[in-house]
Amino acid sequence: MARRLRLNYPRALSYITVRGNAQRRIFLDEADYRWFLTLLGMRFSNNASVALRIV
Repeated sequence: MARRLRLNYPRALSYITVRGNAQRRIFLDEADYRWFLTLLGMRFSNNASVALRIV
């Protein structure tokens, strides 16, 4: 069964979970982590709220 489409509207809350396989690190270093946050910021406009969880 296919999942329902995601709701996408202005000021929607997006909940993102980031985790590595077998509890491995997903970022090489601090610069890699900062680059990820930059890309994430480019994806979401200033009107969106993002809850980020890194496991």
